[in-house]
Amino acid sequence: MKVLFMFFAFLNAAFYVWQADLFSLRAPSAKLSQLQVDPNITQLTLLREINKDKASNTEKTAKSKPETRVAKINTKPSDNKSDGKPICYALGPFDGLPQAKNISEKLQNLGAFTSERSSTTESPMGFWVYLESSKSWKDAKEKVIALEKEGVKDMFIVGRGAMKNAVSLGLYKNEEGAEDRIKQIKKLGEKPKIQTQYKQVDQYWIDIDVESGQDQVINTIEKIAQSLTVLELNDRKCD
Repeated sequence: MKVLFMFFAFLNAAFYVWQADLFSLRAPSAKLSQLQVDPNITQLTLLREINKDKASNTEKTAKSKPETRVAKINTKPSDNKSDGKPICYALGPFDGLPQAKNISEKLQNLGAFTSERSSTTESPMGFWVYLESSKSWKDAKEKVIALEKEGVKDMFIVGRGAMKNAVSLGLYKNEEGAEDRIKQIKKLGEKPKIQTQYKQVDQYWIDIDVESGQDQVINTIEKIAQSLTVLELNDRKCD
């Protein structure tokens, strides 16, 4: 009896599978894949898809635009091409000697005479806001206490040097931040000042000498200078 029951159960299951296949009772994903879209019907586009496409197109446009790099050329070599005298330039400043040497070698291959030299310059490091030196440390401390009561923080008294007993109110990377600090302290009745802090920076230049009549070399030098970033090509007095 049990065997007979199992036989009929299996037979019913087989009939159901056959019937499902006969009437195309398939998974929803299979049915959807067989649907054909009427070409006369406008398809719906989601807002997030529009924004995604716009962002993608904007990114592609930004990548396709070349970065503009133009050197500052403070010379007119065309005025000196036919006077029979050598023409001399200074190209720079370069941040490092290896970069300067690399460009120098390329210029030598063109037929120019080059040499590298270093120079030291001062570069802004920050903007110091302070109160001028008091007569004594005690007077400076009283100023600090008064400002602290008004909610001012980040101060200290200079302990030595030419600015001894001055009250430091902060060193800022940009001038805008320093100006905001000055406005804050002025509202409290003090007279803060600002002083630009500098650091010594080593720079490198390429001195270039070109013999008269080398017009092609001169033009190439200008093109090389224009392809580099934040450089100057200046006239230089020949040695």
